[in-house]
Amino acid sequence: MNPQESTLALKNSLIEYFKQAFPLEKALTGEGKDPANLLGKIDDFLNNNAGLVQPPYIERQVPYRPSERSLDKIGLAPETAKAFAGYFGVPADKFHPYVHQENAFEQVSKGRNLVICTGTGSGKTESFLLPVIDAIVNERREKGAEYQSGVRALILYPMNALVNDQIRRLRAIIRNIDPAELRPTFGLYTSEIKPHEDVQEVTEALAVWNDLTPDAFVGETDEADYANDNIALPCEYTHRYQWDKPADILVTNYSMLERLLLNPATKQIFSPTWRFIVLDEAHSYTGSTGTEIAWLIRRLAHRAGAERLQDIAASA
Repeated sequence: MNPQESTLALKNSLIEYFKQAFPLEKALTGEGKDPANLLGKIDDFLNNNAGLVQPPYIERQVPYRPSERSLDKIGLAPETAKAFAGYFGVPADKFHPYVHQENAFEQVSKGRNLVICTGTGSGKTESFLLPVIDAIVNERREKGAEYQSGVRALILYPMNALVNDQIRRLRAIIRNIDPAELRPTFGLYTSEIKPHEDVQEVTEALAVWNDLTPDAFVGETDEADYANDNIALPCEYTHRYQWDKPADILVTNYSMLERLLLNPATKQIFSPTWRFIVLDEAHSYTGSTGTEIAWLIRRLAHRAGAERLQDIAASA
Protein backbone atom coordinates (compact mmCIF):
# COMPACT_ATOMS: atom_id res chain seq x y z
CA MET A 1 0.00 0.00 0.00
CA ASN A 2 1.30 3.44 -1.00
CA PRO A 3 0.40 5.83 1.87
CA GLN A 4 0.46 8.94 -0.33
CA GLU A 5 -1.81 7.43 -2.97
CA SER A 6 -4.18 6.13 -0.29
CA THR A 7 -4.37 9.56 1.36
CA LEU A 8 -5.07 11.27 -1.98
CA ALA A 9 -7.77 8.70 -2.84
CA LEU A 10 -9.43 9.28 0.54
CA LYS A 11 -9.33 13.05 0.08
CA ASN A 12 -10.86 12.85 -3.40
CA SER A 13 -13.63 10.58 -2.09
CA LEU A 14 -14.48 13.08 0.65
CA ILE A 15 -14.57 15.98 -1.82
CA GLU A 16 -16.84 14.01 -4.13
CA TYR A 17 -19.10 13.19 -1.19
CA PHE A 18 -19.37 16.85 -0.16
CA LYS A 19 -20.30 17.87 -3.70
CA GLN A 20 -23.00 15.22 -4.02
CA ALA A 21 -24.42 15.60 -0.51
CA PHE A 22 -24.50 19.41 -0.65
CA PRO A 23 -25.19 20.49 -4.28
CA LEU A 24 -24.42 24.20 -4.38
CA GLU A 25 -25.10 25.03 -8.03
CA LYS A 26 -28.80 25.89 -7.43
CA ALA A 27 -28.09 27.77 -4.23
CA LEU A 28 -25.49 29.95 -5.94
CA THR A 29 -27.60 30.91 -8.97
CA GLY A 30 -29.59 34.08 -8.97
CA GLU A 31 -29.32 37.82 -9.49
CA GLY A 32 -25.98 39.29 -8.51
CA LYS A 33 -24.32 35.94 -8.00
CA ASP A 34 -21.40 34.48 -9.90
CA PRO A 35 -21.79 30.70 -9.52
CA ALA A 36 -18.69 29.86 -11.56
CA ASN A 37 -16.49 32.10 -9.39
CA LEU A 38 -18.00 30.88 -6.10
CA LEU A 39 -17.85 27.23 -7.08
CA GLY A 40 -14.24 27.71 -8.08
CA LYS A 41 -13.41 29.14 -4.67
CA ILE A 42 -15.16 26.23 -2.97
CA ASP A 43 -13.16 23.74 -5.06
CA ASP A 44 -9.95 25.57 -4.15
CA PHE A 45 -10.91 25.43 -0.47
CA LEU A 46 -11.67 21.71 -0.57
CA ASN A 47 -8.55 20.80 -2.53
CA ASN A 48 -6.08 23.02 -0.68
CA ASN A 49 -7.43 22.91 2.88
CA ALA A 50 -4.86 20.88 4.82
CA GLY A 51 -7.34 20.23 7.63
CA LEU A 52 -9.71 18.20 5.45
CA VAL A 53 -7.41 15.17 5.37
CA GLN A 54 -4.25 14.93 7.42
CA PRO A 55 -1.09 13.84 5.60
CA PRO A 56 0.03 10.24 6.16
CA TYR A 57 2.03 9.49 9.29
CA ILE A 58 4.78 7.05 8.41
CA GLU A 59 6.73 5.27 11.11
CA ARG A 60 9.61 2.94 10.42
CA GLN A 61 9.49 -0.25 12.48
CA VAL A 62 12.83 -1.88 13.13
CA PRO A 63 12.52 -5.69 12.87
CA TYR A 64 12.96 -7.61 16.11
CA ARG A 65 16.20 -9.54 16.34
CA PRO A 66 15.84 -13.32 16.02
CA SER A 67 17.84 -15.67 18.21
CA GLU A 68 20.84 -17.48 16.76
CA ARG A 69 19.40 -20.70 18.21
CA SER A 70 16.34 -22.47 16.86
CA LEU A 71 13.37 -23.15 19.12
CA ASP A 72 14.46 -26.72 19.86
CA LYS A 73 17.89 -25.55 21.06
CA ILE A 74 16.97 -22.98 23.75
CA GLY A 75 16.20 -25.54 26.46
CA LEU A 76 12.52 -26.27 25.90
CA ALA A 77 11.09 -29.75 26.27
CA PRO A 78 10.83 -31.32 22.79
CA GLU A 79 7.02 -31.47 23.11
CA THR A 80 6.82 -27.77 23.96
CA ALA A 81 9.16 -26.73 21.14
CA LYS A 82 7.16 -28.79 18.64
CA ALA A 83 3.86 -27.34 19.88
CA PHE A 84 4.92 -23.71 19.57
CA ALA A 85 6.61 -24.29 16.21
CA GLY A 86 3.43 -26.00 15.02
CA TYR A 87 1.43 -22.97 16.14
CA PHE A 88 3.51 -20.87 13.73
CA GLY A 89 3.50 -23.57 11.05
CA VAL A 90 7.29 -24.06 11.06
CA PRO A 91 9.41 -27.06 12.17
CA ALA A 92 11.05 -26.53 15.56
CA ASP A 93 14.58 -26.79 14.12
CA LYS A 94 13.78 -24.09 11.55
CA PHE A 95 11.95 -21.63 13.81
CA HIS A 96 14.07 -18.98 15.56
CA PRO A 97 12.33 -17.10 18.37
CA TYR A 98 13.08 -13.45 19.01
CA VAL A 99 15.97 -12.73 21.36
CA HIS A 100 13.62 -11.25 23.97
CA GLN A 101 11.51 -14.43 23.89
CA GLU A 102 14.62 -16.56 24.42
CA ASN A 103 15.77 -14.30 27.27
CA ALA A 104 12.33 -14.42 28.90
CA PHE A 105 12.37 -18.22 28.86
CA GLU A 106 15.87 -18.36 30.35
CA GLN A 107 15.09 -15.91 33.16
CA VAL A 108 11.82 -17.59 34.16
CA SER A 109 13.50 -21.00 34.01
CA LYS A 110 16.02 -19.70 36.56
CA GLY A 111 13.16 -18.88 38.94
CA ARG A 112 13.27 -15.13 38.48
CA ASN A 113 10.37 -12.70 38.34
CA LEU A 114 10.03 -10.91 35.03
CA VAL A 115 8.65 -7.79 33.34
CA ILE A 116 8.19 -8.15 29.58
CA CYS A 117 7.94 -4.76 27.91
CA THR A 118 8.03 -4.87 24.13
CA GLY A 119 6.10 -3.60 21.14
CA THR A 120 2.79 -4.80 19.77
CA GLY A 121 3.29 -7.74 17.43
CA SER A 122 6.62 -8.74 18.97
CA GLY A 123 5.32 -11.93 20.58
CA LYS A 124 5.16 -10.79 24.20
CA THR A 125 2.38 -13.31 24.90
CA GLU A 126 4.56 -16.16 23.68
CA SER A 127 7.36 -14.78 25.89
CA PHE A 128 5.48 -15.87 29.01
CA LEU A 129 3.56 -18.82 27.53
CA LEU A 130 6.81 -20.55 26.54
CA PRO A 131 8.18 -20.96 30.10
CA VAL A 132 4.76 -21.49 31.71
CA ILE A 133 3.59 -24.27 29.40
CA ASP A 134 7.06 -25.84 29.33
CA ALA A 135 7.17 -26.00 33.15
CA ILE A 136 3.79 -27.79 33.26
CA VAL A 137 4.76 -30.23 30.49
CA ASN A 138 7.97 -31.11 32.35
CA GLU A 139 6.15 -31.57 35.66
CA ARG A 140 3.55 -33.83 34.03
CA ARG A 141 6.30 -35.99 32.54
CA GLU A 142 8.34 -36.20 35.75
CA LYS A 143 5.43 -37.06 38.06
CA GLY A 144 3.46 -39.24 35.67
CA ALA A 145 0.63 -41.01 37.50
CA GLU A 146 1.49 -39.11 40.69
CA TYR A 147 0.68 -35.75 39.09
CA GLN A 148 -1.95 -33.97 41.17
CA SER A 149 -4.58 -31.63 39.73
CA GLY A 150 -4.26 -28.00 40.74
CA VAL A 151 -3.65 -24.56 39.30
CA ARG A 152 -0.05 -23.99 38.22
CA ALA A 153 -0.50 -20.66 36.47
CA LEU A 154 -2.90 -17.73 36.55
CA ILE A 155 -3.12 -15.44 33.51
CA LEU A 156 -4.95 -12.29 34.54
CA TYR A 157 -6.63 -9.78 32.20
CA PRO A 158 -8.60 -6.58 32.67
CA MET A 159 -11.54 -7.69 30.49
CA ASN A 160 -13.30 -10.79 29.14
CA ALA A 161 -12.48 -10.07 25.48
CA LEU A 162 -8.79 -10.54 26.23
CA VAL A 163 -9.53 -13.68 28.25
CA ASN A 164 -11.38 -15.22 25.29
CA ASP A 165 -8.57 -14.29 22.91
CA GLN A 166 -6.01 -15.99 25.16
CA ILE A 167 -8.13 -19.14 25.36
CA ARG A 168 -8.14 -19.40 21.56
CA ARG A 169 -4.37 -19.01 21.53
CA LEU A 170 -3.95 -21.72 24.18
CA ARG A 171 -6.11 -24.07 22.12
CA ALA A 172 -3.94 -23.50 19.05
CA ILE A 173 -0.74 -24.24 20.99
CA ILE A 174 -1.77 -27.01 23.38
CA ARG A 175 -3.47 -29.12 20.72
CA ASN A 176 0.01 -29.63 19.16
CA ILE A 177 1.47 -31.21 22.32
CA ASP A 178 1.99 -34.93 21.86
CA PRO A 179 1.52 -37.29 23.70
CA ALA A 180 -1.83 -36.10 25.00
CA GLU A 181 -1.13 -36.87 28.66
CA LEU A 182 1.45 -34.08 28.71
CA ARG A 183 -1.06 -31.44 27.66
CA PRO A 184 -1.80 -28.87 30.35
CA THR A 185 -5.45 -28.57 31.28
CA PHE A 186 -6.73 -25.01 30.98
CA GLY A 187 -9.86 -22.92 31.00
CA LEU A 188 -11.40 -19.57 31.59
CA TYR A 189 -13.39 -18.74 34.68
CA THR A 190 -15.53 -15.70 33.94
CA SER A 191 -19.23 -14.88 33.88
CA GLU A 192 -19.34 -16.61 30.48
CA ILE A 193 -18.48 -20.08 31.78
CA LYS A 194 -21.40 -22.53 31.83
CA PRO A 195 -23.08 -22.51 35.27
CA HIS A 196 -24.53 -25.30 37.40
CA GLU A 197 -27.90 -25.59 35.66
CA ASP A 198 -29.32 -28.90 36.87
CA VAL A 199 -28.45 -30.10 40.38
CA GLN A 200 -28.92 -33.80 39.63
CA GLU A 201 -27.02 -33.59 36.36
CA VAL A 202 -24.12 -31.78 38.03
CA THR A 203 -24.09 -34.24 40.94
CA GLU A 204 -23.83 -37.17 38.53
CA ALA A 205 -21.18 -35.40 36.47
CA LEU A 206 -19.15 -34.64 39.59
CA ALA A 207 -19.29 -38.27 40.68
CA VAL A 208 -17.65 -39.28 37.40
CA TRP A 209 -15.34 -36.26 37.32
CA ASN A 210 -13.86 -36.86 40.76
CA ASP A 211 -12.98 -40.45 39.84
CA LEU A 212 -10.88 -39.34 36.87
CA THR A 213 -7.10 -39.17 37.08
CA PRO A 214 -5.48 -35.92 35.86
CA ASP A 215 -4.57 -37.45 32.49
CA ALA A 216 -7.96 -39.07 31.84
CA PHE A 217 -9.57 -36.04 30.26
CA VAL A 218 -6.79 -34.66 28.07
CA GLY A 219 -8.18 -36.29 24.94
CA GLU A 220 -6.73 -38.53 22.25
CA THR A 221 -3.65 -37.78 20.17
CA ASP A 222 -5.72 -37.31 17.01
CA GLU A 223 -7.04 -33.74 17.12
CA ALA A 224 -8.40 -33.45 13.58
CA ASP A 225 -11.79 -32.49 14.96
CA TYR A 226 -10.26 -29.68 17.04
CA ALA A 227 -8.33 -27.81 14.34
CA ASN A 228 -10.78 -24.91 14.68
CA ASP A 229 -9.60 -22.60 17.49
CA ASN A 230 -13.23 -21.83 18.33
CA ILE A 231 -13.89 -25.44 19.41
CA ALA A 232 -12.92 -26.44 22.96
CA LEU A 233 -10.26 -29.12 23.39
CA PRO A 234 -10.83 -32.20 25.58
CA CYS A 235 -8.34 -30.79 28.10
CA GLU A 236 -10.22 -27.47 28.31
CA TYR A 237 -12.64 -26.66 31.13
CA THR A 238 -16.01 -25.38 29.92
CA HIS A 239 -18.24 -25.92 33.01
CA ARG A 240 -17.97 -24.54 36.51
CA TYR A 241 -18.26 -27.96 38.16
CA GLN A 242 -15.00 -29.00 36.47
CA TRP A 243 -13.10 -26.55 38.65
CA ASP A 244 -13.71 -28.84 41.65
CA LYS A 245 -10.62 -30.49 40.19
CA PRO A 246 -8.70 -27.34 39.14
CA ALA A 247 -7.02 -27.02 35.76
CA ASP A 248 -3.33 -26.29 35.31
CA ILE A 249 -3.91 -22.86 33.74
CA LEU A 250 -6.59 -20.46 34.96
CA VAL A 251 -7.45 -17.50 32.71
CA THR A 252 -9.71 -14.84 34.20
CA ASN A 253 -10.18 -11.15 34.91
CA TYR A 254 -9.45 -9.37 38.16
CA SER A 255 -13.12 -8.88 39.07
CA MET A 256 -13.79 -12.62 38.85
CA LEU A 257 -10.56 -13.39 40.70
CA GLU A 258 -11.88 -11.30 43.58
CA ARG A 259 -15.08 -13.38 43.61
CA LEU A 260 -13.15 -16.65 43.47
CA LEU A 261 -11.16 -15.60 46.53
CA LEU A 262 -14.33 -14.76 48.47
CA ASN A 263 -16.46 -17.73 47.42
CA PRO A 264 -16.15 -20.80 49.71
CA ALA A 265 -17.33 -23.02 46.83
CA THR A 266 -14.11 -22.26 44.87
CA LYS A 267 -11.62 -22.61 47.71
CA GLN A 268 -10.11 -25.73 46.09
CA ILE A 269 -8.70 -23.55 43.31
CA PHE A 270 -6.17 -22.02 45.71
CA SER A 271 -3.54 -24.55 46.75
CA PRO A 272 0.25 -24.93 47.08
CA THR A 273 0.46 -26.14 43.45
CA TRP A 274 0.51 -22.51 42.26
CA ARG A 275 3.74 -21.52 40.49
CA PHE A 276 3.10 -18.54 38.20
CA ILE A 277 1.05 -15.34 38.32
CA VAL A 278 0.99 -13.62 34.92
CA LEU A 279 -0.32 -10.07 34.74
CA ASP A 280 -0.86 -9.33 31.05
CA GLU A 281 -1.70 -5.82 29.78
CA ALA A 282 -0.08 -4.50 32.96
CA HIS A 283 -0.05 -0.92 31.62
CA SER A 284 -3.86 -0.79 32.02
CA TYR A 285 -3.62 -1.00 35.82
CA THR A 286 -3.09 2.64 36.78
CA GLY A 287 -4.22 4.83 39.66
CA SER A 288 -6.62 3.33 42.17
CA THR A 289 -7.12 0.24 39.96
CA GLY A 290 -3.41 -0.46 40.13
CA THR A 291 -3.49 -0.24 43.93
CA GLU A 292 -6.49 -2.58 44.03
CA ILE A 293 -4.73 -5.14 41.79
CA ALA A 294 -1.57 -4.98 43.92
CA TRP A 295 -3.49 -5.87 47.08
CA LEU A 296 -5.46 -8.52 45.20
CA ILE A 297 -2.22 -10.24 44.15
CA ARG A 298 -0.93 -10.10 47.73
CA ARG A 299 -4.11 -11.76 48.99
CA LEU A 300 -3.88 -14.37 46.27
CA ALA A 301 -0.26 -15.23 47.12
CA HIS A 302 -1.16 -15.58 50.79
CA ARG A 303 -4.24 -17.69 50.03
CA ALA A 304 -2.44 -20.09 47.66
CA GLY A 305 0.21 -20.86 50.26
CA ALA A 306 2.76 -21.89 47.64
CA GLU A 307 6.40 -22.02 48.68
CA ARG A 308 7.50 -19.97 45.69
CA LEU A 309 5.43 -17.90 43.28
CA GLN A 310 6.94 -16.35 40.18
CA ASP A 311 5.42 -13.07 39.01
CA ILE A 312 5.42 -12.14 35.33
CA ALA A 313 4.09 -8.84 33.99
CA ALA A 314 3.70 -8.09 30.29
CA SER A 315 3.09 -4.68 28.75
CA ALA A 316 3.26 -3.14 25.30
